[in-house]
Amino acid sequence: MQKQNENDIKLSQVSKEYAEIQKFLNKSTDPVVEKIRRYLNEIHIQRIELHSQNEELRSMQNELQLLQNEYYELYNNAPIGYVVLDKNAIIHKCNIRFQNCLGYVASDILNKPLNKFIKEDKDFLAIYKSFFKKPQNKIFEYEFIKADGSYFYGRIMGTIMHNSVLGNNYDNKLFLVINDISAQKYYQEQTEILLKNKSKFISTMAHDIRNPLGSIIGYSQFLLDEHKSLNNSELNDCFNSLNRVSKNLNSFVNNFMNLSKIDFDLENIKLEVIEQNDILKQLIKSLEKPTKDKNIKITFQDDLTLECLSNDFMAETVYRNILTNAIKFTEPNGNITIKTYKKENYGCVEITDSGIGISKEKLNEILAETQPSISTTGTNNEIGSGLGLLICKEYVNKMQGKLDIKSVLNKGTTITVSLLLE
Repeated sequence: MQKQNENDIKLSQVSKEYAEIQKFLNKSTDPVVEKIRRYLNEIHIQRIELHSQNEELRSMQNELQLLQNEYYELYNNAPIGYVVLDKNAIIHKCNIRFQNCLGYVASDILNKPLNKFIKEDKDFLAIYKSFFKKPQNKIFEYEFIKADGSYFYGRIMGTIMHNSVLGNNYDNKLFLVINDISAQKYYQEQTEILLKNKSKFISTMAHDIRNPLGSIIGYSQFLLDEHKSLNNSELNDCFNSLNRVSKNLNSFVNNFMNLSKIDFDLENIKLEVIEQNDILKQLIKSLEKPTKDKNIKITFQDDLTLECLSNDFMAETVYRNILTNAIKFTEPNGNITIKTYKKENYGCVEITDSGIGISKEKLNEILAETQPSISTTGTNNEIGSGLGLLICKEYVNKMQGKLDIKSVLNKGTTITVSLLLE
């Protein structure tokens, strides 16, 4: 802009000088002077025209510069990576976005094969040859290796850049668009996990509802067919069995509903400091009848104050499921011991029973993320839902705690719930 102003001033000064010279020459009638005056006039006109053309050229250069800036921004700061490759997959150009995705600068990328930055590149070159010849309507996904050793998922699409664009001295190139789809892949994996869990829950529910329903149907059909020939004692046995199976089914439905209420968004779970002993004492009292029915002794060592970060509903559900399972799978006249202690930053509740134990295979199956859990009958033929420990696992995780299970077949099980101390 400054140079343009200087040129305008210079042209104005020349015009003034030309006007003075013309004024002087006009006083003469000499033919030679007349010819000089005509030549000067032509030169002056050409100078004005040249100045005008220079202004137009300068304006075009400014517009071209703006256009170049726009294309630079579009190319380098696009939300996707751009890469130009030759027939051997050597990188000739790449935009800043692709450099940022990899965590390298251009000099670390250019003139190197693309497969150097791909995690699984075993078959890449074979696929690339076909891709280079006909890239239309083809999409590939690869894991790219970043400078820090981590990875990102890239979705690749391409189109041919002909030598008419690059210049006759250049071979055709392949223009790639590489989109970082790491977030999409993550959510896709999470969705797959949720779908597997859904299948697991449906499988478990179908299995554990079918068994007690079969018993209820069997008992009710038996009563319909044989009630006239049964005495009061036999009728009472049937009614007690129906009542027990119905309660087990109700317990399963409640467990299943509790599991469906698990909030996978940790921010919406309210955690507060709660005395765990108070929850345990109330639960032990509420479980007096089933323990009395099997003559099971519960020993609770509650001499330690244990205030932990937890959710009241979740903590109660966890302890209730563990204690209910301990009662179900402990033989009559057995023992259940509850101990509380502190370890590092955690308050621990350890519940040990003298029950039938769980095999490693069965425990892995119950806690698996993808396989349906199968219920197990208790020592008095109580029906287990197969969901109790899974609920415990999910709830303890949501309370930022840890769940440890140790079990030996025919000897018993110890389950330790560790929650963060205040």
